Amino acid sequence: MELKELFSEQRIYGGGSAVLVAIYAPVGLFLFFIRIFIGLHVFLISSLLPKFSVFRRVVLRVMYGILGLAVTSKGNGNRDNDVNIIVANHISIFDHVALNLILPCAVPNVWNFPKFLCWMLGYQDMGASQGRQSLVNNVKQYKDKHPVLAFPEGAMTNGKVGLLKFSTWPFSVEDAVQPICISASRPMLSASLCYISSSLWMDMLWFLFVPCTLFHIKILPVMKKQESQTAEEFAQQVQETIAKELSVEATKFTSQDKSEYLKRKRIDTNLVTTSSSATTEAVITTPPTPPPSPTQKEPPKFDFRKSWSEKELNEEIEIMVRQVKGVLFDTDESVIRKDLEQTNSVDATITNIVEGKTTQDATEEPATESDIKTDVKVSASSLKFADSQFGKTSKDRQKSLEERKLALLASAKRHFEASEDKPE
Repeated sequence: MELKELFSEQRIYGGGSAVLVAIYAPVGLFLFFIRIFIGLHVFLISSLLPKFSVFRRVVLRVMYGILGLAVTSKGNGNRDNDVNIIVANHISIFDHVALNLILPCAVPNVWNFPKFLCWMLGYQDMGASQGRQSLVNNVKQYKDKHPVLAFPEGAMTNGKVGLLKFSTWPFSVEDAVQPICISASRPMLSASLCYISSSLWMDMLWFLFVPCTLFHIKILPVMKKQESQTAEEFAQQVQETIAKELSVEATKFTSQDKSEYLKRKRIDTNLVTTSSSATTEAVITTPPTPPPSPTQKEPPKFDFRKSWSEKELNEEIEIMVRQVKGVLFDTDESVIRKDLEQTNSVDATITNIVEGKTTQDATEEPATESDIKTDVKVSASSLKFADSQFGKTSKDRQKSLEERKLALLASAKRHFEASEDKPE
């Protein structure tokens, strides 16, 4: 299984779903504005009624139903009131809201919400920002009063393929936990609850836009840690139990892996954007030249930079310097600028710098023997950053671009690892 399979790549899949959303849009916008008005009343009621009262739960369940959030539950007989650590999988920003309508509990605050909003939504400041040990100590004190809900995955998934590796902190608080499975569906409009690069607020807006989001809560029997088990082994056992109940895989991927994957996606997007903009810029600024007649010699190529003023030329070079610097941030600007004056190409300059074809400044200190050895280890001269000729078809050019992207990312990673290994 690949990491990317755990997350939705976009909100709407397929042309049919997009057409359905477009048709539904007028109704959805009407519901959106009506639900914003109703949502204000929901927050008002949340602040007035006692948080852990049954009456508050009943009223909010009805009002959240009007907002388009419905909840069904199963396995309520498995609930043990003596166990106050609840662990569940994480698929959306409203998981804790849905669970609170069935089983009131508090969630450690890991969002930058105002205190008043955190209180209404069930978030509690338990020192998560001060470190793991502070969080564990505060949860141990709070659980004696009310149940505490933890999402040990540490990040949201699509809930359809697998679970992220569970963090061990909830299993360090108490020797018994109450596992809960959360799943959700949108029966009338197929739209992902969240996707890999979606924002918190955009997910909230889509909840108000779609006709209905149905949450399914299943309470599993209490699980207790054996004397011979470590917190990590217990966390893995609970993860496998929830994964089996959801018919998904218990993976070894962590929330940090998701963060790194998201960073790589952003780097890929920036590289494609930079390459496309540089190619488009060159096509637009280069004036077309008529083909020579058979009886005439081909005229010399027109250097469009000579027609620019010195100020315009400097501005263009500075733009390209910043583009190269954004990819190779350790390279001196003077080296980048000097090479750009020769190549006038962002891609060519990046290739020259990575392959060591640029001329260093005379004032630069000579490299030591250890530096030379390190550079040899991370050299990317064997990597292919540019084809020897321009692709004849769009498919060939796209294939070339993908090869160059992978080679460039591999080289940048090696340079970063080499710099980390150098003694200060």
